[in-house]
This record gives sequence, structure tokens and C-alpha cells, in this order.
Amino acid sequence: LKIRLDIDWCPAHCGIQGNEDADQAAKQALTKGKTLDILPAPKEIYPIIKAKIRANWAQDWKNHKGFRHQISATLPSKVTQYSDDRQMDRVFTRLRMGVNGLKGNNLFYGEADPLCDNCGEVEDTDHYFFICRGHDDARKKLLDTLRDHAYTGALVSTELLGTSSLEVREAVFQYIKDTKYEGNI
Repeated sequence: LKIRLDIDWCPAHCGIQGNEDADQAAKQALTKGKTLDILPAPKEIYPIIKAKIRANWAQDWKNHKGFRHQISATLPSKVTQYSDDRQMDRVFTRLRMGVNGLKGNNLFYGEADPLCDNCGEVEDTDHYFFICRGHDDARKKLLDTLRDHAYTGALVSTELLGTSSLEVREAVFQYIKDTKYEGNI
């Protein structure tokens, strides 16, 4: 398919009445402001609403100093899909956000006791990945996998959850499955 395109320059509006009227209306709107007599179409409103929501969310993110801020100080540009497993993506994202079923991370679920059922220590993200005795076998498997992939990052939850490495993320997903954590969210 070939298309021929010619571009011609036309000086100003050359006295064409419709163009002169449009030019005059545009100049008035710039200097005086102009009220629209018709409502914009939904297709025109949605981007405006979306931009406002995103700006509010970005401000909230900037002002928040919790766990999610340690992983990413800037607001992600879009929702990220980490795998083909929607449930696992949801669990991973909630771990990254610090809003999950771990009792010590948040008391959103009305937990009166933030202690781990397995070992009695405060159950937060670092505890889940590195301390809980109930996950020793899964943790050994995770650490072995990280070593096999020559992982050089720090062994802290913010590094594991903030990684861009597919191998590390897959190892974390396997750890979540091995500890049967995905059912707790």
C-alpha cells in the first residue's frame, strides 16, 4: 500500500471567513477564557479524571514512608505483571506494598496479636523471609537457588521484592508457594 502525501504551506488564513472566526475565538479564549456550552464526551473526560487520580496517588506515595517506599521511592508508571499467574502477582505485589496478611506488617485485618503462629516473634516481611523457623526448609531452598543464580544483592526483603531479575523473582515465587503463603492473602 503506497500513499502519496503532499504538504503545502498556506499563508495565514488568507481571508477565509470560517478560519478568521476560529482564529478570533481562539485568541479570545486565551485572553478572556471561554465557557463551553456543551459537555465534553466521556472519551475526553476519562483521561482528565485518570490524570487527577494518578496525581493524587503520586502525592500519597511521595508522602508515605512505609515499607513500600523502601522498595520503590517513586510511583511505578503502570501496574506491573510479574508472571502469568494472577494470584502470585497479587501476593507478590501485596508483599511489595507491605499490605498483606502478615500480622506485624499491618493491623488492617484487626489482628490483636502481631506475633507469628509458628515461632511467636513479630510477623513482618523480614521475619517471613529470613527468621521464621516454620519456613527453614523453604528458606534453604530459596537461598540455594539465589546462590545458584549468583545473586549479589543484599539478603533483605526490600531487595528480593524490588528486584528486576526474573530468576530472583521466580525464586521468591517458589518460596511463597513452598511456604503456602499465597493462600493467606
